[in-house]
Amino acid sequence: LVHITRGALGMIKNEAELAGVLGHEIVHITAKHTVSTIRDQAAKDTALLVAPFLGEGVPIETKVLEGDPWRVIREEAEGLPADLLVMGTHGRSGFEQLLLGSVTEKVLRRAPCPVLTVGEVPPHPRKGPLFRRIVCAADLTQASERTLEVALSLASENDARITLLHVVESLPGETGSRLYLAVPEIGPLRRDLVDQARAQLRQAVPDA
Repeated sequence: LVHITRGALGMIKNEAELAGVLGHEIVHITAKHTVSTIRDQAAKDTALLVAPFLGEGVPIETKVLEGDPWRVIREEAEGLPADLLVMGTHGRSGFEQLLLGSVTEKVLRRAPCPVLTVGEVPPHPRKGPLFRRIVCAADLTQASERTLEVALSLASENDARITLLHVVESLPGETGSRLYLAVPEIGPLRRDLVDQARAQLRQAVPDA
């Protein structure tokens, strides 16, 4: 399931390649508050958008729906049901994001399936697997197991390598801030946290 916006041209190629590798069908959705004429134009624009990729060997269905975008996307993902939801990001931040809200952020919190977000990156230039190296960021909570499962599935389909990454946050006294005074216990505490994280990562991937 793929959510399409006006700025989605750069990510369509990657989605078609990904679906081709995984052998899945793509459903494109444009969720908009529209009247009939705008809805018709949105349908034409969506058809033009996907037309260059209809020869990729992946079945593509297009839909134009009306409503609150994140709700419509979630409901469509639930109704199919979708195995993967692909969405673009626009890089909004700060006051603009606060004022406009983020459809992608809302969907991420409520989606019934894994969500793959695609930023404004150059189109994939080569044939073959879409992914070669995958970084899987894990916070070592229970949710990390599902995150790793999805990453392993993508890696297996693309014959890719995975880097399982966990970041230990800097402790007070290590950042150079004058708000904290360094104490002797910081060093041993940090080493203990790092050792615990490494042990959990090894447990998550015992063959690594």
